[in-house]
Amino acid sequence: ITNLHLAAAAPAFTVLELVHESTELMKPLASWTASAGPDGHAILPPGPGLGVDMHEDVLAKTPSTPFQWDLYHADGAVADW
Repeated sequence: ITNLHLAAAAPAFTVLELVHESTELMKPLASWTASAGPDGHAILPPGPGLGVDMHEDVLAKTPSTPFQWDLYHADGAVADW
């Protein structure tokens, strides 16, 4: 969400990729998720500060799972994503 505010404040900012904000994990964690308006421009969250409240009770109930980077393809080539 912070990067969305920064993009909105920078006059030369043109593209911002938001991937995780609308996932099934993030939707219950925050009071607002990123979306685009009818013209395709991002909509900033309402409210003071960042405009988002985190639901810490939901976060506390969400089990932590380690993230494993896929650094190599099956054939041993380096993955660059």
